[in-house]
Amino acid sequence: MSSRPSEYPERTRSSSEETRWHHLSERVGSGGVSKGWLIAGLAVIGVGAWAAYHFGPDFARYMKMERM
Repeated sequence: MSSRPSEYPERTRSSSEETRWHHLSERVGSGGVSKGWLIAGLAVIGVGAWAAYHFGPDFARYMKMERM
């Protein structure tokens, strides 16, 4: 009972397939957020904070005039 029937032959992997998956797993890393995405997120937050500081008072005045 422990042996497989002949209609289900053992599938062997080629060494090139194993090598390809090994390289892909190395490139992906250990998971989580990469440094590039972290830096990009911080840059977006920084630009947003700068824009709010720089354009905030003018935008508030514009919104007051719009409501009049």
